[in-house]
Amino acid sequence: RFLQVNAAFEAAYQTPRDKLMKQTTFDLVPEDTAWEITRQDAHAARSMASVSYEFHQPGAEHPTRDVLAHARAIRRTDGRLQGVVTVETDITALRQKEQQLSKANEELARLSSDLRETQETERRHIARELHDQVGQTMTALKLSLGQLSRDAGVPRALLQSRLDMIDE
Repeated sequence: RFLQVNAAFEAAYQTPRDKLMKQTTFDLVPEDTAWEITRQDAHAARSMASVSYEFHQPGAEHPTRDVLAHARAIRRTDGRLQGVVTVETDITALRQKEQQLSKANEELARLSSDLRETQETERRHIARELHDQVGQTMTALKLSLGQLSRDAGVPRALLQSRLDMIDE
């Protein structure tokens, strides 16, 4: 059971101190969460260091929240365990911001991919346009050279060498 709670704990669980002092973790949170907290507290009781863990606390009688907890054993001067002190920090807003950031990053990745695909489509379109335009210009040039050579009496071999240059 709880040996001491502060006003922030009362507010978080929307329960007055006198009632909280008669309860255990199992009275405040779902059973699976209570067992995880109990396991972490037991770990802190065996350890000489602080134990940190997170849990999601679905709310029936109080708001749903995400919690970061730091638990540490308190020992008597003779080294025996007196209890475990746990400091809980509501990190719900932080987790919500992380989810928003993750969604924004996913949207940014999607937009970036769309932009790359659009650029590639436009590059292919421009390449086709240039290819068609250059091909038409070369065909017109060959026809014009043929007509000019006939009109000017340019030898066929010279004309063919110039036309071959265009085909390359």
